Amino acid sequence: MKLSAAVGALTPSEILVRGFEVIPGLPDIDEEHHEEQHFIDLFKAFFGPTPTTVSWVWADIAEEESNIVLHKSDLTEQGFKGFLRALHFLWAYPKNATILAYTTRVKKGQVEGEKLWYWVKIIAGLKVKVIIWPEQEYKRSDRYILLTVDGVDFRTWEKSTNDSNMDPKTMSHKYKHGALKYEIGIDAYEAKIVWISGPKRGAMGDREIFAEDGGLREKVPEGKVVVCDRVYTDKKTAGNNAKLALPSLADPGPLFEFKSKLRARQESLNGRLKDFRILDATYHHDPKNHVFVLEAVAVLVQYAMDHGHPIFPANTGDHYPDSDV
Repeated sequence: MKLSAAVGALTPSEILVRGFEVIPGLPDIDEEHHEEQHFIDLFKAFFGPTPTTVSWVWADIAEEESNIVLHKSDLTEQGFKGFLRALHFLWAYPKNATILAYTTRVKKGQVEGEKLWYWVKIIAGLKVKVIIWPEQEYKRSDRYILLTVDGVDFRTWEKSTNDSNMDPKTMSHKYKHGALKYEIGIDAYEAKIVWISGPKRGAMGDREIFAEDGGLREKVPEGKVVVCDRVYTDKKTAGNNAKLALPSLADPGPLFEFKSKLRARQESLNGRLKDFRILDATYHHDPKNHVFVLEAVAVLVQYAMDHGHPIFPANTGDHYPDSDV
């Protein structure tokens, strides 16, 4: 499906102008202001990603060969503004629909129910395009350390019962609060999210998730490893530790530093996900929609990394062979 003539192929400057039109109180600007950092920062304050990142996301949503099913009205000015409202929802996570409606110049009914989630799900649908397990790359003989992995908890609202304030199975041990957990992996040498598994119950342990049938342990080829922290240590499950590159004081200096930087990169990625308030605050919408939130935010973070804002590298790009790990 092609973009309608009313929208065109939107440049970052065109997106900047449209973003300012969505939020009341922002100044009237035109495209000649697009390179002024003050206005770019204002756009980011309300939508999260830069206009450049948003332009790439929109282009892939609307491209003719996209597998995303769109309505004709989606590729109009009105549709694009719905997309911008979804970005604002994910980034700022207003407390209720009344606030979201007021801050994006629409009636409350346009930001409730399926109308609210429609564009979130479309953004999440880009996961198949940008969050990809590099099957052939990970089979290369010179790739031993493949990726880093971590279980990340996100707080959720929990309905209390007569017996308990929350279901113990949903409680995050990190937050002492109801939560959903996702296992997230990032490539060891590229700024690429390559694995998302979840949602899982907040009480599930990282090593339990890693060892699930059909999970990451099975996905990683024999003779390859993932870098993780010590909570993944598992002496009971046969073969589990064989695919783990755990922290070790016995590692040679360069390898110890490399693995440490990889874990720091993972924490940096986790932080970027939680820069979006919807993943940092307590989520209070339908739990069934949380996976679309996580995937949509991960997509936006990946686009940002692909277009000017990668996380820091762990080393110069050398691949550590089996004998070094």
